[in-house]
Amino acid sequence: EVMVANGGKQSIHVIAGKKMSSTDLVKAGSATTVKGHDITFSKGADGALMVDGQASAVCMDVPVANATVHIIDSVLMPE
Repeated sequence: EVMVANGGKQSIHVIAGKKMSSTDLVKAGSATTVKGHDITFSKGADGALMVDGQASAVCMDVPVANATVHIIDSVLMPE
């Protein structure tokens, strides 16, 4: 399971499945969250993980018991 979260809206940012590194996410290009929202992943100019082209990972690939956490600098809001 991969969690991409910031603030109180974690369920919008959670991707169920296997643990994925930032490199895995960039290779995948996109994923659907548990709430059904499609989000995209790319590598920024500085090498950081970019989420939906609007949020940059400030801390990547943090292993926890049942997930890999990528901390982003903004809250993703579904359209």
